Amino acid sequence: MTTGTIAEGTPRLDVVRVLNSTANVFLRRAPSLLLLGLPFVWLPDVVASLNLPKDVSDLLAFALWGLSLVFVGGASLITYRELSGGEPVGFRGAVAVGVRRWFTSLRVGFLCVGPAALGVLFFVVPGIAFMTTCLSAFSIAIVEDKKPIEAFTASQTLSKGSRWQIARLLGVAALTVAVFFGAALAAAAFAIGPLGEANADRLWRLVLRPTVDFLAYLIITVGSAATYTALRNQKDDLASTFD
Repeated sequence: MTTGTIAEGTPRLDVVRVLNSTANVFLRRAPSLLLLGLPFVWLPDVVASLNLPKDVSDLLAFALWGLSLVFVGGASLITYRELSGGEPVGFRGAVAVGVRRWFTSLRVGFLCVGPAALGVLFFVVPGIAFMTTCLSAFSIAIVEDKKPIEAFTASQTLSKGSRWQIARLLGVAALTVAVFFGAALAAAAFAIGPLGEANADRLWRLVLRPTVDFLAYLIITVGSAATYTALRNQKDDLASTFD
């Protein structure tokens, strides 16, 4: 068996199956995911949205990103175990893994998220292309306990042959988040009449926007882990075929 033989015969990622897997994780593991997101994404976002001095707000915003990595690590493992048939992970186990792998997740974030965001901002297509190659890096770092560079390299290898499908999944995720964001904005605008502008602004800052932010983290994290699981199963199935 050669790498070239496997690469040539690699089937493309089944987008519909990944979307169905993501939805199933949402339905089956909603309590654990919501419980994990409350202290590590939603609540810090609420605190950061308070009318505080700018220096304090900036510090809280950075702290929010740091706390969210615990959610990303824990939710990635919850998703992988749910879809791979492994031992289920509860809230405590997810937090423990997220905390233990926090520094690794931080370095993966700097390695992948920063360049991807800059790429999308300034170059669009190259940025999206880069995102397709590193989408699985967080999951690989958590599930396979790999170092950041190893996780990034493995993600690049795993995504070969399926990057257009991954780009489609990213588009679905972005569209879904945009729909939630638009609905939240509409709700805040509608609330101006009965609540007044000041209270509607509080509703947006303290309830609606943190909820949309949490949903964005949830969709991207679970979707990325579901994509990784599908790619890994696809690779394992192909390898067993050629053995």
